[in-house]
Amino acid sequence: MNDLRISFDKNTTDMIKMIEGLHSSVKAKKEALSKLCSEIKLDNIDMNSTISTKLEKLQNDLAAENKIMDTFDEQTQKVKVLTKKMKNATLNISNLEEEKSLVNGKISEINQHLLRIVETRDSLFIVSVRQNLFEKLQIVFTMLNRLQSVSGSRASAKQGRDEEAIIKNDTDQKDNKASRSGKDKGKGVSEEDNDENPILS
Repeated sequence: MNDLRISFDKNTTDMIKMIEGLHSSVKAKKEALSKLCSEIKLDNIDMNSTISTKLEKLQNDLAAENKIMDTFDEQTQKVKVLTKKMKNATLNISNLEEEKSLVNGKISEINQHLLRIVETRDSLFIVSVRQNLFEKLQIVFTMLNRLQSVSGSRASAKQGRDEEAIIKNDTDQKDNKASRSGKDKGKGVSEEDNDENPILS
């Protein structure tokens, strides 16, 4: 009986030592785990801060890129508009060149008619040429009005009418001189007549 008690006490002592050892081991592991959790929390805070900083930078970069793209789109639209305007301007220039060529042709015809008026002595022919000349002048002045800007269109029309009146007066003077020169059929046109009736160029 006494031996049994001694064995029980020994076993109890061993169990107590084992439990105390386990308690110490668990406590150490718990402290290590708590320390690890604290470190993880700190790392998590740092990582979140880093992610937030990088995310903010990414958002700023994206906003700057969007602004650049908007500016690029705006410039692209301006280039398209300018390209269209350039095409229209080129077309207008081509049309103006054609009209200019027509005007030059009409002016050349007018000069020829003026020469014929100066050199002829037939009054009926002079009347016919005057009518033809007046029609061509109307065409020329119409084209000139189209070639000028809108702001100067009124001044151009007035100038055109003045020029028509001047040319008509010159033509009348040439008719009178041609009628007078008809009396001297063997003679040519005098230098004085040529000076008073210059040819349009």
